[in-house]
Amino acid sequence: SVTPNPTTVISGLTQNTTYSFYVRGVCSASDSSLWVGPETVTTTLFCNNVSGLSATTVVDTAFLSWTAGIDGETEWNVEYGPSGFTLGTGTMYTTSQNNTDTLVGLNPSSTYQFYVQAACASGDTSLFTGPFTFSTPLGNDEACDAIDLPVDGIDRFFNNNGATASESGTIVIPSAGCTDNTGWCINQGITNSVWFTIEAPASGNVIVSSTGTSLDGQLAFFSATDCSDYSTFDLIAANDDANDGSGTLAPELSACGLTPGETYYILYDPWSSGSVHNFAVKVIEVSVSAGIDASVSICQTEDEFDLASAISGQDFGGVWNFTSNPSAVEDSLFNATILPINTYEVSYSVQQGCAVDTAIVNVTIVSLPQSGVAVNPFVACNTGDVFLPDGLSGTIQSGGTWSDDSGTGLIGGQNSNIFVANGLPVGSYPFTYTVDGGVCPDASTTVNVTLANCVGVEENSIEFSIFPNPNNGTFNLVSNISERTEITITDVQGKVVYNNVVTLAAGIANEVEINNVVPGMYIVKITSNDNVATSTIVVQ
Repeated sequence: SVTPNPTTVISGLTQNTTYSFYVRGVCSASDSSLWVGPETVTTTLFCNNVSGLSATTVVDTAFLSWTAGIDGETEWNVEYGPSGFTLGTGTMYTTSQNNTDTLVGLNPSSTYQFYVQAACASGDTSLFTGPFTFSTPLGNDEACDAIDLPVDGIDRFFNNNGATASESGTIVIPSAGCTDNTGWCINQGITNSVWFTIEAPASGNVIVSSTGTSLDGQLAFFSATDCSDYSTFDLIAANDDANDGSGTLAPELSACGLTPGETYYILYDPWSSGSVHNFAVKVIEVSVSAGIDASVSICQTEDEFDLASAISGQDFGGVWNFTSNPSAVEDSLFNATILPINTYEVSYSVQQGCAVDTAIVNVTIVSLPQSGVAVNPFVACNTGDVFLPDGLSGTIQSGGTWSDDSGTGLIGGQNSNIFVANGLPVGSYPFTYTVDGGVCPDASTTVNVTLANCVGVEENSIEFSIFPNPNNGTFNLVSNISERTEITITDVQGKVVYNNVVTLAAGIANEVEINNVVPGMYIVKITSNDNVATSTIVVQ
């Protein structure tokens, strides 16, 4: 708020900048006019820009010069850096040298840029003028004078002015496909060599690229024992054009299996003899990971299992390979429905340049569980126990559980396969046998036990027990009878695995041994004088 009209000067604005302003009248503390505006005003540039930037170079030194403005500046802010650097990220310093300055310690065969800003006595500054681009003379056309490059993936710009074949002209680069990584398109010899070195990173894999510019050049990568003896140079990789699909003629190669910490040599040569130009070189460490090997189980009904979910730590963009049946894998999706029950090996490979990593996923296809088919009708007497597995037929997987669907609370006896039906009213009692499917859906079969009134039927006088249970196929049988008895053991499908006639003594253990059977549930039946009793055992 101001009272003079016109108002006092507004200071502290930025020079060479356009501003907008609005005004309203204040009649009282509670009454004001509407805002009027905007109006615009542009500040002037007080401290004039410098002009005429130039530079001359010798070896590692550059002599910078410029033409000062006309406003009596006393200092100049100079910022410089590698060619293409962003203003504000380079090296900045202030000099009082009028119109000239010297930079020392620069890299040979390198391209730089600089900007200059005038600082006037009033405290005002001009805008930055620039950039001006200059190159230092070549100093590395022999391997022993090579410039060491960091492995950081950053483009660094150089100039091959003054490069010759030097003694390295004795090296022969083989002819190969332009993107084969093993040679150059045409074996025209080395004409304008420029040398660099790197220290191999921990991964032992690098990409050397000159794609920071589109200039046509050639790269070669060597190990060597003596930089002054080119006969000790062994070619590891060479390339003429980038193989990244960009179509650029700028070279790019990859070198893998290097010894971490060892020094390696890089040669840049123009494709056309005598070509003088600025070029870029960057060195990128390549560390690829296909993830950690894994094993998974999937159901035989799974048609789109994502294999990528089975491994962890992988780089994306790799390729899945299933040589046994390629049609069963599309991208990362595995189709188990077209394959037999088995375990299969699927590989995932990630590649960048020559660096490759592969992970293996072992896929086990699991069959659907089998709970059998209900026997219908399944009639039992209401004068004793009902062995529920007798109500199933067909293929039955052991290890399942029975549920008491009508809530009788009478599943018990020696194990959960027995329905204690003695004294119950006649009628239908449902029980469901369920097998855990694991990665597959559970399988269930409901057996309806129809109890009938069996009054008048001779009661079974045989009782026996088995121990230990579960067992390894050898167990003891103790009964309440002393007479000649037939012992028959079957699996849950009804196949007889043991049959023998023995003379039992009441209360005395009789050892029974069944051999060559798979773990699971088996039914033990003893028959004597037309009386029959059954029980179950579990072989582990």
